[in-house]
Amino acid sequence: MDFTFNQIQEELERRKCVPNEYTGVTPVLMRINGKFKKIVPKFQRIFTIAGICDDMPDQTDGYDFIPIDGGRGGAKSESICDLITEIAEVEHNVECLCTREVQNSVEESIYSYIKNWVINNGYDDHYRFLDSKIINTKTNFVFRFKGLNGSVRTESLKALAKVKYVIVEEARTMSQKSIDMLLPSVRMNGRKIFFLYNSGRENDPVESIKKYEETLFIKINVFDNPFCPEVLWRQCQADKKIDFERYLHVWEGHYIKDDPSRVLLPFEWLEKCLNAHKTIGYEPCGKLYAGVDVAEGKTTKHDKNSISIRQGPVTKWSDTWQCDNIYQSVSRVKSEYYNWGFEDVVYDAVGVGAAYGSEVARIDNTEAEKLPFNHIPFKGSNMVYGGDSIYTRHGNKIVRNKDFFKNAKAQQWWNLRLMAQNTIKLLDGKNIDREDYFLSFEGDLEQWREAFNELSQATFKEDPAGRKMIEKAPGIREIDDGMGNKQKVRSPNIGDSIGMLYFKYFENGLRAHGSDITDKKEEATFTMPTMTM
Repeated sequence: MDFTFNQIQEELERRKCVPNEYTGVTPVLMRINGKFKKIVPKFQRIFTIAGICDDMPDQTDGYDFIPIDGGRGGAKSESICDLITEIAEVEHNVECLCTREVQNSVEESIYSYIKNWVINNGYDDHYRFLDSKIINTKTNFVFRFKGLNGSVRTESLKALAKVKYVIVEEARTMSQKSIDMLLPSVRMNGRKIFFLYNSGRENDPVESIKKYEETLFIKINVFDNPFCPEVLWRQCQADKKIDFERYLHVWEGHYIKDDPSRVLLPFEWLEKCLNAHKTIGYEPCGKLYAGVDVAEGKTTKHDKNSISIRQGPVTKWSDTWQCDNIYQSVSRVKSEYYNWGFEDVVYDAVGVGAAYGSEVARIDNTEAEKLPFNHIPFKGSNMVYGGDSIYTRHGNKIVRNKDFFKNAKAQQWWNLRLMAQNTIKLLDGKNIDREDYFLSFEGDLEQWREAFNELSQATFKEDPAGRKMIEKAPGIREIDDGMGNKQKVRSPNIGDSIGMLYFKYFENGLRAHGSDITDKKEEATFTMPTMTM
């Protein structure tokens, strides 16, 4: 029997496909653009539906969205970059947007990954590598690198007209606003939007992508990688022995699960707070307040400014933005004043917030038109407010605010917890000591989903003195994953601005009356010190 050159070559290459020494997985051999490639088995279907496999019919089957999640070491980024550089050899005059929620420089993107795969595949003789894009000069296929929260969100649909492919890195940090902007903006037939991420929490906005019928979901971990190196496998096995719970999240891609008893504001509580004031027949009145969490523009990488508005116990609106400097932040707050007419602004006066306060003072002292609203500084890292005031009693023992809380930040978040608990009481037909001490959000769930995701990720613990402190706050910030790598999680932008909204509720200290408060049961009736609202 005679064999063709391609058949002989394929057989020789196939014999090189052996199981990985550590994972036991054998790579799949595929003929793509005239050459044989070894592919991670779980990516075989993606390569097939992309229509780039030789001797195979185009099997594109209507999948628009391809979320690829799991633990570390699954070769997600390497495989998707290999795929897209092969697509760029056959697709003419289209673009691939390489993006993430926040990207302030190309160095934060997969630019280097794409460049390396172009070179590895032997295509660099017809490529141009520019500062913010990569161009295949043979097909005029263009890779662009921009952040969703910044430039992409402000671009017109015309600017995205040639985008057929999108690669979203670290997709677990995507906001609902970015998802709602991106999905309808990429409109080319045969579009493919890839979401790459290590599993986070079950209620992360990106998880909603899996609900679409046009979705092909790929779960991949280090155990699926036929190219796993020894050093990665040793780290995986070491983590398994040292901390099994952490191992399940980092390596097997399990969702992060916080201790339910330590979550300050469970998502289910917050859902019950939606339009609670309408359900119980409460009409908010009085002046409006704004809460502002300040970021120092784009130099702080993953931080964003946030503003929230309330009237009485009803949070009416919130938003986030990025800008270049503190002056622009003050200007944005001023513009919202003309939309809402709030009288007081509570702002975070620590760190970057101190610069915000200085800018406010400069405007009021030097410019002809002073700011038409008052500014109230909040210092979360300071000692508790109303420290000597009584929080509760355990038998004959008096527990003061300074004994119960580590700092003002803990008061801020605990205040929201007590308010939410009162909301649930009211909805259950129970009485509370003060009619306006509950929490309500005006609007629908989609409007508040991003805020609820942030708020529900905050947990608490006790310091050595037994005082409550915030163990972790939600948000996009860099943390060490324990392997020398940096991971990004969302920063407490909206959560803090909402917490500061209710500063007037605890500026003289929080107070709980009724039964003793313990970690397991917190069913006390809550009241607040007398104050002017």
